[in-house]
Amino acid sequence: GGESSSAGPPTPTATGGVLRLDPGTLSLSAWAAVAAPAAADASNGSVWVAGFTNNEVSRFDTKTGELIATVTLAPPSGPSPNGPSFSDGQFLANDVAASANAVWVTSGRGYVAEIDPSTNRVVEEYQLSPDSPQQVAVSGDVGWLAAGEEGIAVLRPASAVPKVTPVVVGGRPTFVSAVTVYRGQVWIAGSILQPDDKGRLTYSNQSFVGV
Repeated sequence: GGESSSAGPPTPTATGGVLRLDPGTLSLSAWAAVAAPAAADASNGSVWVAGFTNNEVSRFDTKTGELIATVTLAPPSGPSPNGPSFSDGQFLANDVAASANAVWVTSGRGYVAEIDPSTNRVVEEYQLSPDSPQQVAVSGDVGWLAAGEEGIAVLRPASAVPKVTPVVVGGRPTFVSAVTVYRGQVWIAGSILQPDDKGRLTYSNQSFVGV
């Protein structure tokens, strides 16, 4: 029942944003502006949207669509032992994964930030090798990070820099580019690397999927 609304779908703005889609009717609602959204994930009544260019993660209420909090991401300052430092102050988020007790945001520059959803504050931030963090997925309170050439990393709430485990297939190194979790199983996918004529590792035409 109920009468249909004549208001129509919300009008997008030029800055980009987030919409709620009804899977039954495919109608749109709860428009909210987010600058260049790069990734989104939902957990425990909240949707977390990472902006690519504004160094922000926006938290929305799944029922009302209202903005709950805005969390600012700041790249680690000073020299990095694992890669170059960037002077432009850009985090450049490329993925986000949320659990009840932690939200992880990754960056193609090698940054990983952990947000505590109870305070909406960044509690851990570190840098892996540049271009390492690809995708991140959660199972319970554990995050699984596809870390490129470094392999796979296990993230735990309020923990130190995670230990990254290389993934070797057939005795050859790999570039882990994707990860997902289903019923307790962690699935990873990527490319097998091979040396070029100068001995540098590069992509081959072979890929892998593993559990």
